[in-house]
Amino acid sequence: MDEMDFSRSIHAAAASGNAARVAQLVASKGPDAVDASGYAPLHYAARGGHEKVVALLISCGANVNARTCGLQTTPLMRAVMGGHVGVARTLLEKGADLSSVDGEGRDVAYFVAQSKTPSDWAFFKQPETKKK
Repeated sequence: MDEMDFSRSIHAAAASGNAARVAQLVASKGPDAVDASGYAPLHYAARGGHEKVVALLISCGANVNARTCGLQTTPLMRAVMGGHVGVARTLLEKGADLSSVDGEGRDVAYFVAQSKTPSDWAFFKQPETKKK
């Protein structure tokens, strides 16, 4: 995919947070279409902190545990790397696997520890509340 094709792609729309354009393209491209870099639209939306686009893609069936081709990172990892707490919460609520590791053996906790504001991520350490 050349630069011109990318600029018109669902991936570019997801990266820029253009929910209307993602909604137009998802029907023909699918929510998990992978680009030449091995990223699905959800990786781009999560990395950019675009909560509306993340929610839209998930509602269209996007795989919340999709892996990039290279480092095998997940959308949750991309959200944490970008410092996007709201996106990370949404992904977890929709079934993202907190125990996943990337191709270098790093888990989400590793990326939280690398964060400039680790206190923002305290909810990752909270034990789950048992439902009655």
